[in-house]
Amino acid sequence: SFPTRRSSDLMATDSNVITLSGRLKDCFGDNGVVALTAATVENDDLNIVLWLMSCRVLKRNLEFAMMDELISSAKKRGIKNIYGYYYPSAKNSMVKNFYGELGFTCIQENQDGSTKWLFTADKPYTNQNTVIDVNGGCYDES
Repeated sequence: SFPTRRSSDLMATDSNVITLSGRLKDCFGDNGVVALTAATVENDDLNIVLWLMSCRVLKRNLEFAMMDELISSAKKRGIKNIYGYYYPSAKNSMVKNFYGELGFTCIQENQDGSTKWLFTADKPYTNQNTVIDVNGGCYDES
């Protein structure tokens, strides 16, 4: 189920949840808020429970800027393991290997095509974003 406005507001203020929003602005104009991510902290683990992006900004590096920020936030909190989940749908096959492209290891693949990925946060991570200027919590494409 998708989060309601009330549950989204609660997630944004919960210290055990890391939330990010992405706004993309470029030479053609301001796309507004086009991405949301939420991850829950459980002991030394971080579970990415929500990753939504508008299809019009996929593959424009915003996903990399947001993952870079999420991993940075997790490392600052002493998180040891970051788990990502992929659930196939008719419209998201282009991001099936998104976690793998960022150095996550697939640790579970189910018959329905869903997968569970692991990133060990104490290993080195090189930021993947090379084109978006991240400032003040907003992600603006230069």
